[in-house]
Amino acid sequence: MIDSVAELMSALERSRGGEVISLAPGTYPGIAIRDFQRNVPVIITGQGAYLPGLTIDRSSGLTFTKIEFFVPNPGQFSYRVNRSNNISFDGVYVHGILDGKPQGKPSGISITYSSNIVVKNSTFEQLRRGIGVASSENIKLEGNRFKFMQTDGVMVSSTSGILIYKNEFSDFFPTEGDHPDAIQFLTSGTDKPSKKIRITENIAWRGSGSSIQGIFLRDEKKTLPYEDVEISRNILVGTGYNGIVVAGGVNVNISENKLLSYNGKENQNWIMVKRGEGVRSYNNAAIKFGYVDVVGLDERGNKHNKPISEQNADKILSEIKLKMR
Repeated sequence: MIDSVAELMSALERSRGGEVISLAPGTYPGIAIRDFQRNVPVIITGQGAYLPGLTIDRSSGLTFTKIEFFVPNPGQFSYRVNRSNNISFDGVYVHGILDGKPQGKPSGISITYSSNIVVKNSTFEQLRRGIGVASSENIKLEGNRFKFMQTDGVMVSSTSGILIYKNEFSDFFPTEGDHPDAIQFLTSGTDKPSKKIRITENIAWRGSGSSIQGIFLRDEKKTLPYEDVEISRNILVGTGYNGIVVAGGVNVNISENKLLSYNGKENQNWIMVKRGEGVRSYNNAAIKFGYVDVVGLDERGNKHNKPISEQNADKILSEIKLKMR
């Protein structure tokens, strides 16, 4: 069993692919893996092992599982995957100091200029942001839990081929000036649109936190519309304004989503498409729908629903989760 960073790096250097490297309980600071290439992934695991930071650069063939990613100090993303491929995080626990206050904490995992990256079955808690993805392709975010966040659960830009599937989001506590979203796509600061986007079977609810935007795709530049977008079978309970929004999109499919609003005009949870081309909106339920500057709208089977009482939200959410199993 490995019990130091030096031993870990030595074990990686000796590996041929397929090995399981077990970390002993303890803290492993300053891990930086560069120019590591294996066709068969090396698995790094360790109950009770803490990683206060991680850099993976120009590497492939790594899986991290059952490890705690704990960052005690505020800052930007503390776990960075850059210019790499075939990297997986499975069942990791990523968090800041667990003091019940997500404000001013670090962010979790950053994926940039990379391909075939998987983050699944993991928990993100008491962080500024959970996962950031930029300039990458073939990304899978599946079965993760995001809770007690300050701003975004998932933030994406300039990425082709991304699946966001069966994740759960709740209990966001933004500060003044924040733009909180469960899932956000943006074009600000980029020169390429995101495309081949599939966001399906996720659940977001307000919980004990503030209202947030649910699934929010906005082309701030108005010249980089999102291409080939599917937003389907997602459930939003009491999250608030801008439940599902696509502001700039080509070939957009929004179907079978259910948005439940709390009482009060300020809590309306709607579906909105602006500046769209080739938009299909089928069998959704929400308090209201809006389409602005949309060419080629095909709308079928949508239903307007009524708001629910916040006091009944937990019961309704439990029933929805049971049906989704």
